[in-house]
Amino acid sequence: VLSIGVNGAANLPRRQFAENDAEAFAQAMAARGAAVTSLHGSEATLSSIFRALDLLSAQLRSDDTFVFYFSGQAITQRGYAGTEYAGLIAADSNPERPSSLLGLDELKMWLLRFNTRENIVFLDSTLGTSEAR
Repeated sequence: VLSIGVNGAANLPRRQFAENDAEAFAQAMAARGAAVTSLHGSEATLSSIFRALDLLSAQLRSDDTFVFYFSGQAITQRGYAGTEYAGLIAADSNPERPSSLLGLDELKMWLLRFNTRENIVFLDSTLGTSEAR
């Protein structure tokens, strides 16, 4: 289990309970015997999320179930060429820079790399939009 909770990042309204929700989820999974990695608040930077995914990809086995839980904010952006991009906002994300988000396509690529029986994704997030200028 990878549990991530981010109440807010720069230039965005803060969510009040995202970090608490992620912590409660992590505790509930641990109480059921799951191995849990938790990244909450300022420790949930994009690089720490990638580091956790990288470590988990080396540890997961073919009979494992991987659970990804994110509580926080998500955003969709329309780029210069009209392309759309959707991503999750890490503690150090800048909503105006798509490269600072955990893109949903990027998350999908990580999940495809895992050699697991199944992957389960929970996204407890509010959705905003931003237009690139």
